[in-house]
Formats: sequence, structure tokens, C-alpha cells
Amino acid sequence: MKVSCREQLVQANFPRQRQKMNQADMFREYLRIADALPLSVPFHILELPLGILIADGRDQASATTMQSVASRFGRVIKTESIPSKWSERSQVIGCLLDPTREISATVDMLRAAYTQAITNHQPL
Repeated sequence: MKVSCREQLVQANFPRQRQKMNQADMFREYLRIADALPLSVPFHILELPLGILIADGRDQASATTMQSVASRFGRVIKTESIPSKWSERSQVIGCLLDPTREISATVDMLRAAYTQAITNHQPL
């Protein structure tokens, strides 16, 4: 049976579409995990198999600030917010980063840069 070019393209792209869907689901799951972490820490930067996750549950958290800081250290793959399960905060904003350098060094520099950005409240 002959397969059309369109069907070949669909078959070739299906694993990629499935991978993206799984990555998005995994990203949301990691955000839920970050939401369960202690409230005493203002934000979390986690080293993951997908890349680096920045998660911030503060009321003052801004996706724009998060993206601008993260983009200095690599490619921002995804930014999303989910409702928080804690009454002390309304949502958790997360940003997934594909770093351009070695991950552990990037995590430390990213933590310092994000801390400075949210402490100074200055646009980058």
C-alpha cells in the first residue's frame, strides 16, 4: 500500500508532537512540585532533565522579569503559571530554560541574577 507524502510527514512529526506534549505536562508537574516546596523560600531554581526551572510563588512575581533574567543564560523554552494550592499565594509562575552553558554553573549565576532582579525591583 502506497503512503502519501502528507501521511509520511504526519508520521514523521508525530513523535515530536508527542514529545512536546509530554514536555509541557512534565513542566506543569514540576511547577506543582515547586508549589509544594516551603513558602519561606521566595523562589526556587531547580536543575531538571528538561533544563532549568525557575519557579516563583510570590504575589509580586512577574513572568516578564523571570523571562528577561532567564534569557541571559539560554533559550526560554516555556513560561506558564498555575494556580497555587496554598492559601498564602494565588499562583506559581514558572520558566523552563535551556541553558547555553554547563547547568550547575548556570544555576548559581541564574540564582544570583534573579535574586538581584527581584530585590532591586528594577527593569532589566
